[in-house]
Amino acid sequence: PALSALSPAQGGSLGDVEVTLSGSGFLADEAGPATVRFGGLAASALTVLDDATLSCHTPPGTPGSVVEVELVNANGSTRLAAAFHYLGAPSLDALSPAAGSPLGGTLVTLSGAGFTLDPAGAPLVRIGAALATQVAVVDDDTLTCLTPPGPAGASADVRVENQNGMAVLPGAYRYFAAPEIAALAPENGPSAGGTTVVLTGIGFKSEVVG
Repeated sequence: PALSALSPAQGGSLGDVEVTLSGSGFLADEAGPATVRFGGLAASALTVLDDATLSCHTPPGTPGSVVEVELVNANGSTRLAAAFHYLGAPSLDALSPAAGSPLGGTLVTLSGAGFTLDPAGAPLVRIGAALATQVAVVDDDTLTCLTPPGPAGASADVRVENQNGMAVLPGAYRYFAAPEIAALAPENGPSAGGTTVVLTGIGFKSEVVG
């Protein structure tokens, strides 16, 4: 067999990118079943379309690496050096602010890398299991979003996903604990209002409540 080209020549590091390989000798002379490897790892869902074309799905790879593609069948093998580029996965370093209301709607700035390059496509941001809204990519290192509602007092993982991969900061965002009222005094007063009432409880000043 001979291998001349593949398309696309790049894809996400998570794998499962459908790639078409072009060449010859994929069927002729009783070539038999074929195996395709990207950087030594076997591709999946391989289908020989004709003697000059086959398709397959890439295996996972190292983000940012460029790997050899090899095709093997009963009649021999062929290689294309540095033929497929695994796109760089995003990274996530920090977010600010790192805490907010359990009602959600806090504007958060996420810092990292890989938000636009190798075309990353539109990102998703998850805080815990819930999707953030109004995600806006400022540049390759910065994006902003509005937090979803979450459980009061809980810490949640923050996850950025795009077509090149995924990055996670474990327990990086904390939802403020909700205030609690334990008692008030006095418990009654004139209907005209104007009574000074003292409320006791927790959570009245320990968080930034806006």
